[in-house]
Amino acid sequence: MKNFNLEKENFIIIAILSLFIPTLIFGRSFMGVTLLGFRVGEVLVAFGLIFSIFVFVYKNYFESFFSKKTIISIIIIFLFTYISIIFRNNLDFSLYSFKSSSYVWLLSYILLALILKKYILITLNHLYLLNISLFFIYFISVIYYPNIIINFFTSYSDKFDYLKASDILIVFILTTVLNNRYLTEKFSNTFEYFFILSSIFFPLFIYKSR
Repeated sequence: MKNFNLEKENFIIIAILSLFIPTLIFGRSFMGVTLLGFRVGEVLVAFGLIFSIFVFVYKNYFESFFSKKTIISIIIIFLFTYISIIFRNNLDFSLYSFKSSSYVWLLSYILLALILKKYILITLNHLYLLNISLFFIYFISVIYYPNIIINFFTSYSDKFDYLKASDILIVFILTTVLNNRYLTEKFSNTFEYFFILSSIFFPLFIYKSR
């Protein structure tokens, strides 16, 4: 992985953003879109499950990125999840069992993100895209949700749903944290920008959480 060239890095960034940004903006609606006979959410859960197996097999490799205690703790969580699925379903490995434990496989993505962070540079363009996505979320949540997008998810997704307050809050926190981490050195008015964002989104959080 240390020999990443520019083409490979760009491909990985494009692949990540192609899934990450629509997931942030459209949430559950995007997860239900069918891709090659499977929903996007199912594909992501399957990838998380496969990656968790890699953590088992290549435990020593992952210990070069994280402490041994961290890896062992994550492996124990995965192991107990596998065992619970086996005994709960009497050796019947149904897809629903793995989908219902999707929050566990999220650990795989956290590990993967922390590893890729060491090799992939977050640029201003990525931050601009994230901030634009945040404002687009506000637009479709408060001002107008385009019918063409609703019709798309109605036709190609198993469910259309508006973003919940918790979903928007995650995007808001992620954006503000990354802004504070990477924009502070470039711009001197990041606090003012954070104050403006908070002023815009706080009423939305209150309204959607009532």
